[in-house]
Amino acid sequence: MHFFVAVVGKPRDAQLAGAIREYETRASRYWPLEIREVREEPARAANADLVREREGARLFDIVPRGAHVVACDLTGRSMSSEQFAAWLQRLQERARDVAILIGGAFGLSAAARDQSAERIALAPWTLPHELARLFPHGQALEIPNRDHMLAVGDKVFKAAVVKFLNEHG
Repeated sequence: MHFFVAVVGKPRDAQLAGAIREYETRASRYWPLEIREVREEPARAANADLVREREGARLFDIVPRGAHVVACDLTGRSMSSEQFAAWLQRLQERARDVAILIGGAFGLSAAARDQSAERIALAPWTLPHELARLFPHGQALEIPNRDHMLAVGDKVFKAAVVKFLNEHG
């Protein structure tokens, strides 16, 4: 069972690319993770619908056969950190590959959303698609070197959440 993140384009900024790779490296220590990138469609010669359609087709071309496909989309299900961790755990327990699709600058095509088994919303705010890779599920709490640890039972993370809630609840 692997998690595949299928994403349109590569980060143009070297520092942003470095931050993304660092996060992906950290996450891959706990989850079998593979990032697959597809070429971004030039937007200058086509309308947004055509760009989304072409990029969506490229994303589905690299999705492993039989994978559970999840579209990152504003209309998707929003989850708390705890819900997201439980969701990841349920997916892992199914022992089936999971492909998470992140669209380009114009988002995902209707066909890509419709062909996905489910949709999730990364956050209720909009990010450049390059930054979306840094936020598998955004949260207000930052604990250095503990970014996605709740799903694997990290006690430091849990203690920090309790402290945060006591201070802000």
